[in-house]
Amino acid sequence: MRVDSKRVNAGNGSGKPGRAWETGWRPDLVAVCVLALLTVIFFRRFVFSDLMLFGTDTVPTGYMARKVYAEFLTGHGVIPLWNPYILGGLPFIDALHGDALYPASLMNLFLSVHRFIGIKLVVHVFVAGLCMYAFLRVRGLRHMASLVGGVGYAFAPYLVSLIYAGHDGKLYVTALLPLAFTCLARGLGTLKAFYFVMLGGVVGLILLTSHVQMAAYALWGLGLYLIIHLIGVWRRDRSFRAWGRPILLFAAGVFIGFALGLVQFLPAYLYTSAFSPRAGGVSYEYATSWSLHPEEIVSLVIPQFVHYLDAYWGRNPFKLNCEAPGILLLLLGSVALCLRWGRRAAAVFLVSVVLFFLSMASTGAVRMVFTLLAVGGFVYSIARARDLAFYLLVSVFALFYAVGAHTPLYRVFFEVIPGVKFFRAPSTIMMLFLFATAALAGFGADRIQSAGRSPEGQRILRFLVWGVGAGVVLLAVLAVGREVLVNAWEWGVFPEMGGRRGILEANYPAFLKGVGIALLLAAGAALCVWLVSTKKVRPAWGVGGLGILTIASVWPVDGDFVQTLRVEEFVVRDPITHRMTEDPDLFRVLPVTGNRAYDRNYLPIFGLQTVNGFHDNRLRIFDEFTADGRLLNGRVLDLYNTKYVVTTRPVAGETFELLEDLGRKRLYLNRMVLPRAFLAFNFEVIPDGARALERLMDPDFDYRSILILEEAPPGLRPDGSRLPIPAEVLAYGANEIRIRTRGETPGLLFIGDNYFPYWRARVDGAPARILRCDYAFRAVPVPGGTHEVVLTYRSNPLLAGAGVSGAAGVLVLGWLVVHLVRRASRRPRDNA
Repeated sequence: MRVDSKRVNAGNGSGKPGRAWETGWRPDLVAVCVLALLTVIFFRRFVFSDLMLFGTDTVPTGYMARKVYAEFLTGHGVIPLWNPYILGGLPFIDALHGDALYPASLMNLFLSVHRFIGIKLVVHVFVAGLCMYAFLRVRGLRHMASLVGGVGYAFAPYLVSLIYAGHDGKLYVTALLPLAFTCLARGLGTLKAFYFVMLGGVVGLILLTSHVQMAAYALWGLGLYLIIHLIGVWRRDRSFRAWGRPILLFAAGVFIGFALGLVQFLPAYLYTSAFSPRAGGVSYEYATSWSLHPEEIVSLVIPQFVHYLDAYWGRNPFKLNCEAPGILLLLLGSVALCLRWGRRAAAVFLVSVVLFFLSMASTGAVRMVFTLLAVGGFVYSIARARDLAFYLLVSVFALFYAVGAHTPLYRVFFEVIPGVKFFRAPSTIMMLFLFATAALAGFGADRIQSAGRSPEGQRILRFLVWGVGAGVVLLAVLAVGREVLVNAWEWGVFPEMGGRRGILEANYPAFLKGVGIALLLAAGAALCVWLVSTKKVRPAWGVGGLGILTIASVWPVDGDFVQTLRVEEFVVRDPITHRMTEDPDLFRVLPVTGNRAYDRNYLPIFGLQTVNGFHDNRLRIFDEFTADGRLLNGRVLDLYNTKYVVTTRPVAGETFELLEDLGRKRLYLNRMVLPRAFLAFNFEVIPDGARALERLMDPDFDYRSILILEEAPPGLRPDGSRLPIPAEVLAYGANEIRIRTRGETPGLLFIGDNYFPYWRARVDGAPARILRCDYAFRAVPVPGGTHEVVLTYRSNPLLAGAGVSGAAGVLVLGWLVVHLVRRASRRPRDNA
């Protein structure tokens, strides 16, 4: 990475000439090696083993999806387009089954599934640090300060804890985010089209991770960066003329990004808009679920306050991650800001933070007043942060958004910003908070490195010493006033705490320990600054010490979220599973054992299709059909071809036969199950869905012989004199189904899979319609005689997106290759 000394000095505020070693490639190589080494050391238990990284959404849900993907891709040479294993079937790409189209997923072809999942996560932790390092270098920071920011970003609890939660898509977007900012910063600095094309490439990769919500947050951050840049241009030139080219280039870059990611974005957008439970948007209450609460805001500084995992006592149902960036990043970021502010701006900012917190803990008109005052104070502080204004703005915006319903501003976000009505978990935007904090920390470390014995160095040291002193006083108050604090929090902040108070009280010693550790780390930072300011060590070594403290501040927390296990520990065939896998028939299973993992996609690991399961973006018609407990209705089980039920309780009814009893689990056979496909001759036409569902659930309705259609099939009349005939399923795959029918007269081929309009049918090679029947299923009219019916999944949005994405990919890669070739050809002449 070539960075000339003039730009380095301009960015870090130092008037001294840059050292020769700072302009070469060797320091960058050292930084890469340090990040790689730290990543290997931290993940050593996984890297040097055959274990897998545990994630609550990975075991078994993520593992199942990637196993289906890998087996189909290696067996058929194409990506699966339909997932028949859960919830009666649903689209694979359109419904967002992970990162199937993300280029890194190709590693699945060469690695076992459990190793592939973990290696991809570990690689992206390294990539996160490397991209953050690159961004800070482009912003003109020295190598060591940039490395501190990169290390802090890579190992921040926010990012690493996503592994335990199994939120790999969030981790990938977080890792790529600094690279997008690197391209944008370089592009705005040079106004060269190449960097905006590369920006488009990174945006496309972010969209291909399939996490649309995180991609939207990334684009918001990039847009804010452009806006702040344009404001700076206007302040410099007092003219809007210079705005045109940056805006056009940015728009072109984003357009290329959407074009590159269209193969994933377009199918997902159309599916979510029309076919998923989120179609039309979600409720405000649902959108604000999994917000940050006052407890989590305090834990951004001391994670042990509200804690996480089993020690969590906050108001979310549970806590599987931690949004904290790390105390050293916050401390170094504060150094950077305080050096930009005078005392008045710093005081206003602190008061604004207090008002922000009070607004969260209050209600009604009082909350509105506190919010407006806090916003006013933050605006004042941001305006006086000069070249750090963007990072402070992003931090404040992310906080206000992340707290959801705790601020009246979120209602504005919900109503005004496109896409927010489809999102939930506002706390995921803390990715932007982490990015801004890590960047500010890099700037703070850089100022420490450049300050030396100057008055600025002494100012930094005084700031840290006063901070440690105030922290010691706070620790003493917290230790003595434990009961007062707990009572005040329950009375004034969290009145609904109830039984969780006991968890808070039991967790209080850990909180005090966390405060103590934070003070020790702050004292260590002050020591590093003192060593630099007194010339006891070289400035770079002092900043290196800050990097070590950064690691020490986060690795103990990170360690709680990195757990390994043997794949054999959860991929185990018990006698019940073994018996079902030995059954050659095509059927579904209903697991209702109360075991969250077993009931939520465990059986599909063994190739067993389940009528239930877990997916965030399932088909809406399935939800509607199985609502109000109808999934346990016998006729619903029959229609979905549910041959087996695995449960912990006895099943009453003559149609169910006990086959296996393992004590904790019982296997029942549904002796009246309908086949997956059969030929029916009698039907009723009920266009209204609600009436059709009511008719289907009528105990007097013969659902085994009569189909309910939305519209009458042309040339076919109901025939109540003929009983249904089983059809022969010749092949049943993710992308294609082949069925043979034999009937003397025309009829309707019923298929016990969810109806979805992207399926196409052909009867003996001739196109045929697929009708929606029995509210959620498919029916194909077939003539009398013996015929072969072929159903093929064809997503036109996916095909259209693939064409556009392919062209955009060629553009981005071609431009990159040309750029690298030109750069390589210039080097011999430059060195001559």
